[in-house]
Amino acid sequence: MGYKHSEESKNKIRASLLGKNAGKSNPMFGVLGENHPMFGKTHSEETKLKMSKSRGTAVEVIDLETSVRSSYVSFNKAAEVMGVSAAALTKRFKKTNYFILKGKYRVEKKQENSPSNDKS
Repeated sequence: MGYKHSEESKNKIRASLLGKNAGKSNPMFGVLGENHPMFGKTHSEETKLKMSKSRGTAVEVIDLETSVRSSYVSFNKAAEVMGVSAAALTKRFKKTNYFILKGKYRVEKKQENSPSNDKS
């Protein structure tokens, strides 16, 4: 399960990072309201989609009744369309890479290198 740092190493790392970018030394400390760079602005739909793609796990959903395939950029988007919670999908994906949901949908993680026809 990866490298396990010793307590001594963890304490050295903790001490070296202590106070860096914390509180008043953080460049954004106290930058609120009208002074904040994003104040009064919203992300465009294109930007939101880019952020979702970079953070989310792509999901493909096949409607077993109509054989229609749909691709989504994240669990959240797929769950929203199917009327379930994202947590329900996450829980199922911890056990397997695909499953049948509500007896109607086959839900599977998309391969990383497959062509993208993602929906937002």
